[in-house]
Amino acid sequence: MNRNLKTSALILKNYRVGEYHKGTVLLTKDLGIINAVAYGGYKTRSKLGSKTEVFNYLRLYLYHDPVKNTYKITDTENVEIYENIRNDLKSIMTATLCCEIVLKTYGGGGEYSGTLSLMRTAFSGFNAGERDSLDRSLIQFLWRYAGILGFRFNLTECSQCGNAIKPGENCIFSAGDENFICSRCAVPADITLPPGCRTYLLHTDSLDFFQSLRVGLPGQSQKDLKALLIHILKSIVETDLNTVTAGGEFL
Repeated sequence: MNRNLKTSALILKNYRVGEYHKGTVLLTKDLGIINAVAYGGYKTRSKLGSKTEVFNYLRLYLYHDPVKNTYKITDTENVEIYENIRNDLKSIMTATLCCEIVLKTYGGGGEYSGTLSLMRTAFSGFNAGERDSLDRSLIQFLWRYAGILGFRFNLTECSQCGNAIKPGENCIFSAGDENFICSRCAVPADITLPPGCRTYLLHTDSLDFFQSLRVGLPGQSQKDLKALLIHILKSIVETDLNTVTAGGEFL
């Protein structure tokens, strides 16, 4: 087995290993989610230190110890450095939320290449530094990542009674079914998706990610849709989202 590997990866998380070594949690296109250590990464003059910052997308050279099943970063090539994300607290929290969701769903259950591609595209939207682009990028990431996880919601037909949900009619997210239903089947605990938000999702489904960012939503509708999608992903991961708990006011 070849112990020297080369892969592309997005850095989802950093942590300390001892005093000077930098641990990284990586989403790779071919190995999935792995931990790799940049030895001496927290030393002032380390050549790997700045390159292995969270949110960077890199080509990595790794040494794999098959006995311990550990990875060591031996060299890197920068591909995309999303510097603007790290300069803004709202952008940091938004990107961190995406990383947390991907970690808690094991990188998409085997769809690593698709998840990595979606993350890179979303991070480019976050990096643009525009508030509307940031929020719409998060909405598109959450909606499309739910699809990668196998949750392809039908917004035109009630999942309970099977009747069509007509244009202009409220679409309801049922907490019990974890799917969309018509207003006739709803109970008070369910969450309403206004017609404009449903139209937006149906329209942007046929667009690529960057095309979808040019489709506008009124401010309150954008806020409501973002909150609903965060709620849906929280239901999918079946646990609290620490980013929302700790800094939800910035999302």
